[in-house]
Amino acid sequence: MKVGVLPITDADLDDVCDFLQRQMHGKPNAMQWRQALSQPWLAERRNHGYKMVEGNLLVGVMAVIYSQRIVEGQQELIANLASWRVSEAHAEISMEMLKSLLQQPNLTVVATNPSHGARRIYQALGFQMVPLLRRVLLPHPGWGDTAKMLEGADALAVLPEAQQLAWREHASFPWLHQAVLQDLSGGKPCHLVWQRGMWKRLPAAMLLHIGAQHTLLEHHHSFSRWLLRQGLFSAHVEQRMLPALRVGTLEDYGIAMAFLSERLSPAQLSYLYTEQAALPWE
Repeated sequence: MKVGVLPITDADLDDVCDFLQRQMHGKPNAMQWRQALSQPWLAERRNHGYKMVEGNLLVGVMAVIYSQRIVEGQQELIANLASWRVSEAHAEISMEMLKSLLQQPNLTVVATNPSHGARRIYQALGFQMVPLLRRVLLPHPGWGDTAKMLEGADALAVLPEAQQLAWREHASFPWLHQAVLQDLSGGKPCHLVWQRGMWKRLPAAMLLHIGAQHTLLEHHHSFSRWLLRQGLFSAHVEQRMLPALRVGTLEDYGIAMAFLSERLSPAQLSYLYTEQAALPWE
C-alpha cells in the first residue's frame, strides 16, 4: 500500500502523541507531548509537523514546534524539529517528512540532540552540526555576593516586556525553573531558565536560556552560590550561549543540535521555544 506524507493537524494530535509515547517508551508521555505541541507560540499555526500514513495506519511522525521570535530586531520563524520517529519498515522513506518541512520558505530549522543516523541526513542537506560543549560552574563559598537572585513577581517586575513574555510563555511547564540575576547596583537583569539534571550523581542546573550574557559573566559566582542554597551543586552552561566564559571545566557531550538558517547563527538562539524546554528531562 502506498505511503503518504501529510501535515499533522489538531485532529491528529491524539494519535500522534500516542505514537510518540510508544516509540519513546513512555518518556515523555502522550499528555506531555500534546502540551508541547499545542503551545500558541506562532500567531497563525501552520501544522504540528508531518506524519507518514499507510492507508489508515500511522507509521511515522516528525513533530515540529513552531515559534516566531524577535532576533536582532527582526521577526524570525523557527521550526524546532522535536522528534523524528518512524516504524522500522518505513525508515528508508522517512526523509520525505523532512523534505516537506524544508519546503516552507524563510524558516530556521533546529533539531536538538540528533541521533547519529539523523546527523548524516542533516549534513547531506546542508545543516550545521553544533557541538555540545558545557562549562561546569561550581560554588565558591568564600567569595562575596555581587548580585542578587529574584523570583516570581519580583523577577518579572525588573524584566523588559519581551523577556516578561518569554517568562510567561514558559510558566506552564512545572519542570522549568526561572529566576533573574541582577547586579546589586541595579544593572541589566539576566533572565535565567534551567532544568534540573544530574552531574556526578549530584543535582545540577542545566541552563537553557541566558537573557543577559554580561550579567551572568560578571556574577556567575553569586548564581552558583544561590543554586547551592537550593540544593543544586553545579551550573552547566553551553559555550555557544556564553562564549566569553573561561572558568570551570569544559566538557564535550558531542552534538547539541543540527541547525539550518539563511540569516541566523546558533549562538542567537537559546532552548526556549523548543522541546528542551517544553518537555521534561527526568
